Amino acid sequence: MKNWILYSSLIAIVTSCSFKQNVSFNKNWSGSMNCELDMRQMLPMMEVEGGEKAVSIIEEPETLEKINLLKSTKGVSKVDVKEVEKGLFAFSFEFDDLNSLNKSANIMFSDSGSVNEFVYFNLKDKNTLFFTMPKNGDGSPVVETTDEPTGMEGFTYELSLKFPRKIASIETKNAATISNDRKEIKYAFDILSMESSSFSPDILIKLKKK
Repeated sequence: MKNWILYSSLIAIVTSCSFKQNVSFNKNWSGSMNCELDMRQMLPMMEVEGGEKAVSIIEEPETLEKINLLKSTKGVSKVDVKEVEKGLFAFSFEFDDLNSLNKSANIMFSDSGSVNEFVYFNLKDKNTLFFTMPKNGDGSPVVETTDEPTGMEGFTYELSLKFPRKIASIETKNAATISNDRKEIKYAFDILSMESSSFSPDILIKLKKK
C-alpha cells in the first residue's frame, strides 16, 4: 500500500512496478504475510540515478531499521527479507493475532522516523473482518493534482486475503473477486486511483460460521 518497506518513499521515485501483499489467516486469526516488490523494469533508471555502486533497497539504513523493529515486535516472528533477483524483493513474516498484524503493517507503511497506529484489520465479530488502509493525510502517498507525469503511473497494488473458512459475502466498492473455493479475496488497483474522491479501500468480509 514507502522505500520497498516504506511505501510512500518508494512510489515517489518508482514508475511501472508492482507491490503484492498476501495475507493468510488461521482459525484463531494468527497467520502469515508475504509481500513482493517488483522493480525490475526500473533498474536502468535506478542505476543511472544511483550509479554503479547504488545500494540495494533492502540495504538502506531506513529499511534495515524497519526490519529490526519488526523482528523485535511482540507477536511477529520469522521475519525474512531477501532480493530474489536484481530488482525483485520478497518479504515475509508470521503474526500471532490481528494486533500484531496491524503493528507490523504500521511499521512497514509508516514514514521513516515515525510509526502510525492505523487499524488495517478490525474484527467486528468472530465471523466478520473489516479491512481498510490510510488515505491522504494518514500516512498514504500524497500526489498533487497535475497534468504532468507524477512518477507513479503504472504502479499497481495487489492484495490477497486467504481464510480457513468459506466467505459468505463481501461488501466493497472495489472490483474484488472471490476464489472458486470461496476462501480467498483478491483485488488490485493503480495507486493513482487513491487520489480519486470516489476511491474507497474498505472491504467488509463475512465468513460462514462453519
